[in-house]
Amino acid sequence: MRSLNQAERQSAFLKFLVFFAITFILIIITAFFSAQVPLKENKQLKAEQLEMDNEKDFLASFENNVQQITNLLYSLDTIKNYNSTDVAIDSRIDDLYKQIQIKKDTVSVRNLCMLVLDNLSNYHKAKQDLRNRDNSDATIQQLNEKVTEWRKAWTDCVNGRTSKAPSGN
Repeated sequence: MRSLNQAERQSAFLKFLVFFAITFILIIITAFFSAQVPLKENKQLKAEQLEMDNEKDFLASFENNVQQITNLLYSLDTIKNYNSTDVAIDSRIDDLYKQIQIKKDTVSVRNLCMLVLDNLSNYHKAKQDLRNRDNSDATIQQLNEKVTEWRKAWTDCVNGRTSKAPSGN
């Protein structure tokens, strides 16, 4: 014996299966994307973390190099051999400039690093200028002493006293 509404029942069952399949597929897709999004996000965050670690390492190295340059600049006040220290300071500053130029896309505080290096370079040039002026002052003092000696010898000669001419140039 067959029921009278078998066609309607079959149609309703097929509609149920279609909607059940659609719902099941939506749940599976949602679960799949829920698992994939964190994986991609995790990969992106790891890349950013690596970039930040590299920048942190660079800045630590930069700070160490700046401290070494600063110590060399302070040592200029106490040493006698300026040339080798001047060359070392200039080469270290140039090396840091080159490192910043290479890493210009990755260093977020690039401008700050450049200003620090500019200040160190200007400080070094000021120390060199000051040292040159100190040497000039010593030379001027020596020449003034010689002029005084020659004036004294000349006045003695003019006054009729015989005196020996000062030695030297």
